[in-house]
Amino acid sequence: MTDTINIFFAANKKFAPHLQTATASILANAADNNNIRIFILNNDFCDKEKNEIIYLNKIKEFYVEFININNNQFASFKSPEYINSATTFYRYLIPNIKPDIDKALYLDCDIIVRKSLKELFNIDLSDNYIAGVEDPAAIVSTVKLKNRFGIKDRYVNAGVLLFNCKKMRDDNFTERCFELNKKLSSKTYFGADQDVINILTYNNKKIIDIKYNVVSSIYEKQLHTEYTDNEIENALKNPVIIHYSDYKKPWKFYGFPEKKRDYEYHKYAKMTNSYDKFFIFKASLFNNEFARKVRRIKNNLLFKIINSAFELILDICGLILSILSFPIYYFRFKRNTKNGR
Repeated sequence: MTDTINIFFAANKKFAPHLQTATASILANAADNNNIRIFILNNDFCDKEKNEIIYLNKIKEFYVEFININNNQFASFKSPEYINSATTFYRYLIPNIKPDIDKALYLDCDIIVRKSLKELFNIDLSDNYIAGVEDPAAIVSTVKLKNRFGIKDRYVNAGVLLFNCKKMRDDNFTERCFELNKKLSSKTYFGADQDVINILTYNNKKIIDIKYNVVSSIYEKQLHTEYTDNEIENALKNPVIIHYSDYKKPWKFYGFPEKKRDYEYHKYAKMTNSYDKFFIFKASLFNNEFARKVRRIKNNLLFKIINSAFELILDICGLILSILSFPIYYFRFKRNTKNGR
């Protein structure tokens, strides 16, 4: 018997290599009878990005569909500065974008999957809109959102979500997401779409095993959660999905190999068609805050330019130092990733 698993990603060109890595991990660990169907919501993919995903059929045959999203519909949305991308709002569209799909799994791109997703996908949602893992980061406990909007139940991380698409369509969930998002200010909420989803699923969300979304903060023990010590310990020993949610990413030199599971990212990245194209070099030196600070200087008012320019100078100095020290880091990186070969 074939088990169909519908998976949605939202990505732009910047995260295309990480989307490839996540997809490779799904395919490498899928069961033989898993029919993997992947839908990629994007705005700027060209043939290059699409072909690099299609290339992954060499691991396991799967269905992939690229769905172009018009970013203009999110033009009025506000989000915290650290997010800075309309792609985070694409997940609002999932219930309606494929009316024939009643159940779907949404995954962030900065994840790897270590087992078949069948068990997760088959979780009974009953009358709940979503199933997800409680966000254990300590900062969540200080979010004003809980008091401001009366959220007293557990707050889920939106990087791994099982969607009850049929119920969402029946209850106009997508439209309600849009309405609420337009009302919220980036100063009154913390996680943009994550906050909106938590607000709208209040009393209609299912909390699932933490092993399905093991975020970075778990390894750093900065926790505020209702999961038991045993549940956390079991998740650390045998995670199903590792979510590199911190600003320290396994594809950046300064973030590797600080966390115990970072080498696993490279195990799957090496299965892609991007890894050998100085993937790590480009990601660590150029796929960072540098470009964002350049844009900030262009857009800010005059009285902010001096402060932003000073930050930019520091970034340039850091970039020069990174380039000069690249040989040292590169050989250290090669040594540390040998377990992922």
